[in-house]
Amino acid sequence: MAHDYAKRRQNASKPAARKTSPKPPPKPRRPLWPLLVILLLLGGLGYGLYFLTTIGSDPASPKSPQSQEQVEQPVKSPAKPVVKKPAEPEFEKDDIYKFYELLPKSEVVAPEVEAYKSTPKSAAAYSNYLLQAGSFKSAQDADRLRAKLLLAGLPNVTSSKVVSSNGTVWYRVRTGPFPSRSKLNKAYDKLVRMNLQPMQVKL
Repeated sequence: MAHDYAKRRQNASKPAARKTSPKPPPKPRRPLWPLLVILLLLGGLGYGLYFLTTIGSDPASPKSPQSQEQVEQPVKSPAKPVVKKPAEPEFEKDDIYKFYELLPKSEVVAPEVEAYKSTPKSAAAYSNYLLQAGSFKSAQDADRLRAKLLLAGLPNVTSSKVVSSNGTVWYRVRTGPFPSRSKLNKAYDKLVRMNLQPMQVKL
């Protein structure tokens, strides 16, 4: 049986295939924005320090040491003339104690005055007043108010016809006269409670 030695030699001469190790996975890339933020902060901090250091020294208006000394020196004001106060009169010690001797001599005795006595006003002083409860152009309205006042208990309610200077006819409704001020005030209050606006009329 024939053997093929040539193929064997070729197979023997081929090196054995090496086992390759697996490639490691690629590392994820870090984002660049944190680095940019840090750089911006450092730049801002540096600019702020520079700005603060340049505020104190203004290159546009440098001040010389001589001008600063001139500013610091206070301005001398002209001397004010001294006004002499007038000399106060000198009092003797005896004058101070004379006050107690002069006080009883300077007392003023007030004259005796009789006590005030109030005199009651006579009833006639208030009997000269009437209360006008209303004035109407219609006689019916005046009679209606007159009846209302009589029912309310007001004394001497009258209705009178009056012609004014321009020829207008008015019918006035009045009550009174009253014997005392208190009765006049009571009648006035009663008319106000009846939603009227009374007017005092002197006779």
